[in-house]
Amino acid sequence: EALIAAIYLDSNYAQAEKAVLHLFDDLLQAVDVGSSLKDAKTKLQEYLQGRQKPLPLYKVIQTNGKSHDQVFTVSCELSDLALYSEGKGSSRKKAEQQAAHNILQKLGI
Repeated sequence: EALIAAIYLDSNYAQAEKAVLHLFDDLLQAVDVGSSLKDAKTKLQEYLQGRQKPLPLYKVIQTNGKSHDQVFTVSCELSDLALYSEGKGSSRKKAEQQAAHNILQKLGI
């Protein structure tokens, strides 16, 4: 950030832009502009709301391990669409994301 600001202050915007594009070209080329930056739970919720369907029901099914190293198993159920999935993760949130991702795959999204 400081380097870019120094280039801009020392020369102009065009030179700063040229430097940024040169420095980050590989990363910029690797970006998939067609992919969404939204997480699986958000995508699933938006999909369901757009079709006026009830929101998914997430339940913690199981928690294994010691308090500092737990693995959560969470279910995601869409009763209206008769879909069910489970996800596992090191936190409840990660397990919910995995379960939502699995449902999205079943929906072909």
